[in-house]
Amino acid sequence: MLPELDELDQGDVPGTAVGDLMYPHIEQAVEVCSEEAEQFMVEGPEIVPAMVPRLAAALPTVTIRACFLGNTRFSGDDLAGYRGPKPQHAGATRTELDAAAAWIRHESGLLRRGCGRLSLPYVDVGDLGFEAAMMEARRHLLGRQFLKHEPLAPRTLS
Repeated sequence: MLPELDELDQGDVPGTAVGDLMYPHIEQAVEVCSEEAEQFMVEGPEIVPAMVPRLAAALPTVTIRACFLGNTRFSGDDLAGYRGPKPQHAGATRTELDAAAAWIRHESGLLRRGCGRLSLPYVDVGDLGFEAAMMEARRHLLGRQFLKHEPLAPRTLS
């Protein structure tokens, strides 16, 4: 999408660095989406806790709800066992898997601390398990318990 992002996003780049680069684009996306839909979700690794107060200040007529997910227990075995739609670990060595898992744990810890400083919800998938973590995130985002078959939001941007 952005040449600068391709240049920056080489290996284990801190989420805050990507977030700083992407912030103006995310702010614009939120502004445009708020004109088109009553509810929508913007998600991705470039969203960082520090963006929440910035977005709230820049777009005072938009209600911003946030919940950050991490996994401070993630392991190389977890990564090796992943069978989802983007098996980016395929062909990686054990050392590479362990290093990627360590980076995920590190970034998750940073998210947890950033959320703590800003009183934002953080849900650790490693602590709760995937299904329980998704329900907890939904509760934070929607402010209510809801059934597994309900959609998270009518629109998703990523």
